[in-house]
Amino acid sequence: VKTNRSNQHWIVELSQDGEVKTTATAVFGLRRQGWSDTEITAPQAPAPEDIVPSVPPFGVVWFDNYDMRFVDGALPSPSEVPVESPTSTTTLWVRNTPSRPMDFAALASVSDIFYPRVFLRHGQFVPAGTVTITVYFHADDEQLAVQG
Repeated sequence: VKTNRSNQHWIVELSQDGEVKTTATAVFGLRRQGWSDTEITAPQAPAPEDIVPSVPPFGVVWFDNYDMRFVDGALPSPSEVPVESPTSTTTLWVRNTPSRPMDFAALASVSDIFYPRVFLRHGQFVPAGTVTITVYFHADDEQLAVQG
């Protein structure tokens, strides 16, 4: 279905007697040198009202759907000299714009607001792509509503 520099996406369909019996998808990728960094405690951060809202460095309308306030690890600025980061950590407050209750669709959406870690590590925008993301919900509607 798709091939690029780092990965291939395949769709498989099994038919029997002219009838589709099962389908599958497969993603294959080159293993590249990477890094890992696991944070095990909630970070210390000022209240969102004490942080200046971020302004994206380019005109992507999608960013207008969120109020993002970076504590650490903000998007690199294309106008500044690249500064590599020793960590992959981004700490930020994020909420919907316009404001609305956090439901499962909104929670899944904010789970994917993080830009590629390679931008942070290299301190600049470089070719990058997302292969996949999986979000697990361990709450029901009522538990989510309690969070506000």
